[in-house]
Amino acid sequence: MTDEEINLLPTGHDLDVLVSAVFGLAQHPYSSDIAAAWKLIASLERQGLRLMLDRRGSQGGVLVSKWHAAFSDDATTDYFTADAITAPHAICRAALKAAVACNRAIPKLA
Repeated sequence: MTDEEINLLPTGHDLDVLVSAVFGLAQHPYSSDIAAAWKLIASLERQGLRLMLDRRGSQGGVLVSKWHAAFSDDATTDYFTADAITAPHAICRAALKAAVACNRAIPKLA
């Protein structure tokens, strides 16, 4: 799965199932519930990835409200980033980008 394909993944059940499968986690609404997203973050932290999360106020001179999530690897300066309207959605997208970079298998969505 490419970064562009991950950027197009909408929040919801299909993304939650994908996150569960990729990271071997129980199914929760990771992409829409911040409490569930923190469970994903904790799992990635145990694997040496750290999250940076902030809110972006403008893009290209246009006022927007998006969340920016970036996971970084303690051993390198690599960053795996994603933006979305909600924080949980951005976290899920960035986590999947980190998984791709670490050569994890990403199942195809139906």
